[in-house]
Amino acid sequence: MNKIPADTTPMRFVFVMTYGRSGSTLLQKILNSSDGVCIRGENMDVLLHLAKSWAIFDSNAEMQKLRKSKTVHHDGNPWYGMHLTDGDRYGQGLADTFTREVLCPPEGTQVAGFKEIRWHNEPDWFEQRMEFLKRFFPGARFIINTRNHEGVANSGWWKTCSRDKVFARLQEAEDLLMDWAQRHQDICCHVHYDDYTRNIELLRPAYRLIGLDYDPQRITEAMAIRLQH
Repeated sequence: MNKIPADTTPMRFVFVMTYGRSGSTLLQKILNSSDGVCIRGENMDVLLHLAKSWAIFDSNAEMQKLRKSKTVHHDGNPWYGMHLTDGDRYGQGLADTFTREVLCPPEGTQVAGFKEIRWHNEPDWFEQRMEFLKRFFPGARFIINTRNHEGVANSGWWKTCSRDKVFARLQEAEDLLMDWAQRHQDICCHVHYDDYTRNIELLRPAYRLIGLDYDPQRITEAMAIRLQH
């Protein structure tokens, strides 16, 4: 399939929020089994840097003052031209570029998004990042994927780390994500890997939140294919 045309965007977006070795790649595959869905994998948290850029550009007090001013400064002024800027327009441009150049959703995509394991890396910027996603990605919905910490600690690179540090890191990440979910229950859903891998019916709320048809056969078929990472 071809990339989506530059002048169109998916109808809505879904973001899978988690930490490493939580089973999120399986969830990504499950969601992609639905027609019109394109959930990409990790992108090294590039979106965080876009959100930072928008937040600084939009909220800087001096720039806000200049935007509200009707004074046109000459080219000898250190803030020359900044009165012409618009924080929302800049933010939407960044989001559109991210969709087109990073997500690259194929033609016909109705629901696009990605999964990422680095949401907790810079907690001081977490709220601004989430505000960026909510504001500039139409119909944004969020799925928090967790897993039993013992299972995570015994998986992948976590096995080489101090178990106390692993458990502390995972708890910090979950506390951050679940606190935000509690405050945004209308657009957020929590699923637990150990639960839905035993009973796929527990994925129904996530499908309802996203607005997807729940198809047990497709989900079962997606889960039957062994992942190679």
